[in-house]
Amino acid sequence: MTFLYEVILRAYPRAFRDAYQEEMRRVFCDLLHDPQVSRAELARLMLRDLLRGIASPDRLPPRALVARGAAYGLLIVAFSIAARALHAGQDLGFSLTPVPFIAYLPAAFWGARTTGRFSGGMWTCIVMGLVSSTMVLWDKVLFNTSPFSDVWSFAVTMLMAAGFCIVPALIGSTAGAASSRGRATRAESASAARS
Repeated sequence: MTFLYEVILRAYPRAFRDAYQEEMRRVFCDLLHDPQVSRAELARLMLRDLLRGIASPDRLPPRALVARGAAYGLLIVAFSIAARALHAGQDLGFSLTPVPFIAYLPAAFWGARTTGRFSGGMWTCIVMGLVSSTMVLWDKVLFNTSPFSDVWSFAVTMLMAAGFCIVPALIGSTAGAASSRGRATRAESASAARS
């Protein structure tokens, strides 16, 4: 459990960890060895610390990034509705299914390049995925169809869709963060050459 708590501490920003990490470790060890504290209560405290670390303002994306991710998600919803309404069941000579998944690649690239961080691309894709997942609702409202017969099939399908989206999101975020670093290095070199 101590190793797991070390991982949880990594969720906090570096400045916070530098200031409070030792005290948090000591309190955790005291709670771990306290016979009055149950394992369930300890797990609840660990989950609380994890959520506080992840949701710290330093870790959350800027509003512009969230807005852009939401806009990308709405584009996927609009594309899906148009494809379904205009070409329901028709063979177009190519499959429209991969288009929403491929859209995660440029969205992640943009998010990472804009922020200069891998996490910027991943946040863009998380917001994009949350918005585009509303397509299930739109299918029911607009076309009176629901591809899910029960909660289990819904959960499995959402997990599969997330799996399909994560690969282009990882590739785009990695490329965007790398190109952002390259752009910063070129700007520094140009600045030094002018001096």
